[in-house]
Amino acid sequence: MRRTLVLFIAGAVIVAGGLIGLSLYSARPQKTEVVVVPAQGTTKGSPTAPVTLMEFADFQCSHCADFASGTLRRLEREYVATGKVRVVFRQFPVLGQESVWAAIGAECAAKQGKFWAFHDLLFRVRRGVDAGAFLPARLLAYARELGLDQEAFRACLQSGQVVEKIREDIQEGVKYGVEGTPSFVIGGRLIVGNQPYEVFKEAIEEALAQAR
Repeated sequence: MRRTLVLFIAGAVIVAGGLIGLSLYSARPQKTEVVVVPAQGTTKGSPTAPVTLMEFADFQCSHCADFASGTLRRLEREYVATGKVRVVFRQFPVLGQESVWAAIGAECAAKQGKFWAFHDLLFRVRRGVDAGAFLPARLLAYARELGLDQEAFRACLQSGQVVEKIREDIQEGVKYGVEGTPSFVIGGRLIVGNQPYEVFKEAIEEALAQAR
């Protein structure tokens, strides 16, 4: 089943990489704000943090959005800002065509150092599954809103240059037993779903104790 899932998603990613260049049209940008926690690429926190929290998410997933606006913020304050935990975001687009387009757009934003700002914006404007929020033209509008280089972003969308990165994220998730979103890996432990904050805290504290 997991192999079938990988092949299905990987195929969707490839198709999206080809189709995204065919659907570029104008869209009204949405307001957003940048994150303030130190970040680089699709990671957030100190590279020397003793514990890594790996998140596998889909930008059309409502529970992923809830985690991003709630639990993640608490984890940032208590663990990421204090150098104890590093958060790594992995793409796992499983819900629809726009999930794949959103993943491609976010990875293109990462190439310009704006992944987390793009991440926050996408979760804020999501409407549901394939409801139009993540069409290619809207991704371009969001990139413009965040001040990204438009030509570079457009070229990234059209070239499919980030498709392999997304495929690798999917394969990494399947290796850990991920079958849906959001899913998390902390110290080798798989946590499925947007669990209460205490579940993440317990897993992190256990991982920190093992790292000492």
